Amino acid sequence: MGAVFNRLWSKGFLGGFGTPQVHPELEKLLGWSREELQYAFQRFCTKPSLAVTVDSFADIVRLESSSEERAAFQRLKPNRERVDMLSVFGAMVATSNQRFISRVSFLFSIFDLDSSGTINRAEFVIGVRALLKGISCFFESAVLPSKRELEDMTVEVFERIDADRSGFITIGELLNYSYRSGELKKFLDPFPAEDDRLFEQLIVFVRDNDEFAQASEEALRKWEHKLDLSPGGSFVDSSSRRTRRNSSFQMGGTRRSQFSVRREGPPKAPKQFTKAHTWFVYRVFALMAGGGMQTTINSDDLQKMLEDHRAVDDILTKVSSAAGEVIGPRERTTNGTRRVSIAGDTQDLNKLIAHLRRYFNDRHAVAKLDTLGQGNITMRAFFCVVLHSLSEGEIETCLRWCQAFRAHDVLKEFMSTGNTQRLNFEDVRLIFQAMDTDGNGALSLEELMVGGELDEATARQLMKRLDEDESGTVTVDELQGILRSIDTQLRSDFKDCFESHLQGPAFTVTPSMNMTS
Repeated sequence: MGAVFNRLWSKGFLGGFGTPQVHPELEKLLGWSREELQYAFQRFCTKPSLAVTVDSFADIVRLESSSEERAAFQRLKPNRERVDMLSVFGAMVATSNQRFISRVSFLFSIFDLDSSGTINRAEFVIGVRALLKGISCFFESAVLPSKRELEDMTVEVFERIDADRSGFITIGELLNYSYRSGELKKFLDPFPAEDDRLFEQLIVFVRDNDEFAQASEEALRKWEHKLDLSPGGSFVDSSSRRTRRNSSFQMGGTRRSQFSVRREGPPKAPKQFTKAHTWFVYRVFALMAGGGMQTTINSDDLQKMLEDHRAVDDILTKVSSAAGEVIGPRERTTNGTRRVSIAGDTQDLNKLIAHLRRYFNDRHAVAKLDTLGQGNITMRAFFCVVLHSLSEGEIETCLRWCQAFRAHDVLKEFMSTGNTQRLNFEDVRLIFQAMDTDGNGALSLEELMVGGELDEATARQLMKRLDEDESGTVTVDELQGILRSIDTQLRSDFKDCFESHLQGPAFTVTPSMNMTS
C-alpha cells in the first residue's frame, strides 16, 4: 500500500516539499467534524444514486451559498453531470479534523455498502479506489495509480488483514491493521486533527432507500465480476465454512443486502494465547490506566510510570497475585452456582510476564504504544503493539474476551456497592451484551436460566421485575431504567446470573462495541 501512496504524491508531497495544495473551490470541504460528516453522509443515503446531480450535491454538503456549491461540483469534474459521492466522502473523511483511527472507523462505516457490519473484497477495492480518486480530485499534486496497480494492491492488503481467509474483514481487524501499519497513517499525516476524541466503533447508517441500496448492490456486482468473486465477495466452499445471505432483510432499521456475509460463530482463539493470558494483559492495562473504570492510558502518565521501573514490577506483581484467585479450574460453590473463574494454569503466564517486563523496560515503549501521537492509548492499541506476534484476527478475539472482562468489572463496581446512579449507557450496554448470548438484542427467560443457572421460579421473578412492557424479554432500555432504581435483592440476583455466565464460551459482541467510552 505504501508504494501506491508514495506514487500518489509523486510530485514531492511525501518527500517534504510542502503541504498538498487543495483546489480553492474545495477548501470548504476540508476539516469537517465527525458529526458534520455523519449528517451529510446520512443525507447522501437518501439519494437514488451513488453519483449525484448538482442539486443533490448541494443538499448533501450544504455550503454557505449556492455559488460555492456549484463551483465545488464543477471542480470535481462531473461525468454526465453527475459526481461520484463515495470518492468525495473518501477525501472529506481523510481530510477531516478527526484523529487518525477515528478516520479509519469512519471510512469503514461508509464503505460497508451492504450494511453487513463487515467489508468484503469488492467493498474494500471500492473504498480504496474512492479514497484515492477523491484525493486526486481535491489536490493538485495527486496522481491516481493505474487500475491494475490499485487492484493488485488492495487485494494484497485485504488478504493480509483477512488472516482467517473468511472472505471479509471486520472493523476491528481493520483497526488492528491500521494501528500496526504506518503506511496509512503517513498518508493522512498532513491533515491536522483538532478533535481529541477517539472513535473505534462502527457508525450504522440507515440505508433503507431502495434506489440507493440498488445502486450499492450494482456497484458491488460490478467489482465482484472484475475480481472474479462469488456474490458477497468471498470464495464459497465447504471447507472454509463461509456463508452468504440469500435475500435482503431488515435489522435495526437498516437494509441488509443479499450480498451481506457474516462469520459463523466467533473468530478462532489464538493457538498459543489463552483466555487466561488475555485476562492478565487486560488487568495490566487497567492498572496502568489508573484502575477503576478508565478505558485509556494517558501517554504522559505512562511515560512517568515507566521511568520508575518499580512501578511496572509492582503492577505485574499485583496482577500475578490476583491471577491466583481468578485463573484456575472451574469449581462450584456450595449453593450450586459457579464462582468467577477463568480456566487456565498460572504457570503458563510466566513467559507472558517475562515478555511484558522486557517490553516495558524498553525506553522506547511509550513511543511504540503512542505511535499515532494521540496522547491516549486505547486497549486495542495496547494489545496490537504489545502483543505483536498475534495476527489482527487473533487480537480481535482477545478484545472480545476483554469486553466480557470489562463488563464484569462494571457490574462488580456498581452492583456490589448499590451505587447505580453513575452508570452510563456504555456500562449498561456492556452488561447487556455479555448476557445476550444469542445476540438478538433482548434477554430471554431462557438466557437468565441457562446463563445464570437460576431455577425457573427465580428467573421468572427476575424477568417480572425487569420486563416493564411485559413482552417476555428485557431490552437494553428497560435494563437502563431498572438499574437506576434497583433494590438490593435484585442486584444480588442479577450479579449471580452475570458471574455464572462468565464461565461460558466467548461472548458474542457486536462489531460496534467500543472500548474507548
